Amino acid sequence: MIDLDPKVPDNWRHLVGSWPLGLPATVPPKTRFDVNRWIFFSPNTIYFKDESSAATLLDESGVEQDHLSNVQSAAKRLLSTNQNQVEAPLFQYGYKRASPTRGMEYILDFDLGGKRIR
Repeated sequence: MIDLDPKVPDNWRHLVGSWPLGLPATVPPKTRFDVNRWIFFSPNTIYFKDESSAATLLDESGVEQDHLSNVQSAAKRLLSTNQNQVEAPLFQYGYKRASPTRGMEYILDFDLGGKRIR
């Protein structure tokens, strides 16, 4: 991408209709059921996973628990690199959503023991 920077025209923002490049712009939802909702989860519970349940406990051996554990461990490895020097980040809660064009997206909140990372 950096090598292509000199070849990109100055007004590229006006030429590109969406981000990330190459993906079509999202279509405005027609009803509330067309919106990709963010699903809130804590270490042992998923809240409002679907329209009919307020809270669902995660099974210790369930697929959902394994999936969220893998995401959390990948984030912990990223936080524990030499640059950040966070020894034991503690997972607090997170949000996830599935997008047909972008895949899974996550927002995770960790307790870093008072340390700020940007």
